[in-house]
Amino acid sequence: MSTEASNTQMDGNTVRPSWAGDDSPWQRLGFEIELLAPSGRSRADLAHYLADANDGTVERIFRFGSEPSLVPGKPIFHHLSLAQRVRDASGREICILEDDITIVDDLDGNAPATDDWYRIICDDRRLLRILESTIDPELAANDAMELCAKAFDLRLTNLAGGRVRLDDADGATVAIALPQGGERERVTEIVLPPRQSDLEQSLEQVLGPARELGFTVPSEAAVHVHLDAQQFRNSDALARLIRLFGQHRERLWAELQTNTKCRRVGPLPEGLVNDANSGWLALQDWTELEDRLRGEQLSRYSDVNLVNMLDPSQGPDTVEIRVLPGSLDAASILNRVALLQERWWLGW
Repeated sequence: MSTEASNTQMDGNTVRPSWAGDDSPWQRLGFEIELLAPSGRSRADLAHYLADANDGTVERIFRFGSEPSLVPGKPIFHHLSLAQRVRDASGREICILEDDITIVDDLDGNAPATDDWYRIICDDRRLLRILESTIDPELAANDAMELCAKAFDLRLTNLAGGRVRLDDADGATVAIALPQGGERERVTEIVLPPRQSDLEQSLEQVLGPARELGFTVPSEAAVHVHLDAQQFRNSDALARLIRLFGQHRERLWAELQTNTKCRRVGPLPEGLVNDANSGWLALQDWTELEDRLRGEQLSRYSDVNLVNMLDPSQGPDTVEIRVLPGSLDAASILNRVALLQERWWLGW
């Protein structure tokens, strides 16, 4: 089926496929939208603008993440970076605004840290989670780390460049707080919680103000869509999804206009795609499907992330689609979701 024959369109008014019923796994959607604040502003500016517009509040929080390490023997560092949670007057969460380390090309990497922006890094995920439970993100880096030092009987050392290090009694480094320069505060990933209704209104509630403040779409940007994983713990639904993103990957990228500069995407395992294409997956129950998925080297950074289906404790219990291009337009985003839904339904 060609793009021209599709019942969806990429821009303009949002199109709803006529066959999309209330029991469709595509009804409850969450979004992650990667934007960039104009020079001299930050994601905190958008957070306070949204809060003011909705008689709401802004809470400074930490968000947990991981990044490649250049230190020999330490392939990954885990980090806590500063983010903002915005609530409306009723206390309902509107969104979270956070960093995304894949956005780099449009930033001045040599820009100094400003306004108490910092992050905390650690080479042990468990230790950092423990520290996270103690640190108050509203505090400056030195004050926050001093609380941890007192709580866990650690030694605090102030280093050059505003860095603060925590060591244990044997002198081993537990964590380091680093000023976050390089314009990282401009990076604004908008995380919208899953909703089933008023999707366009919810998107425009944050994208409209972002446009007004001069936010732009960075060169590596993507939009991620989160679907309820429980709806895909079903042989037919999951087989259709794997076949869509496996067998038709190049065609799908062309139809969606996927950003080729987007980082952290990739194909699904070939063996899994072959099982979907052969019809084998569609004949299994969830127990057999789960065993089959666990037998593969699944990656969070595939075009469609299935990892959280197997272990929801590691993130939201969702299936995450990662190949929509960056956008500041709600209708355009939802039209691409509708196209994906249509392709899935037709069983490409």
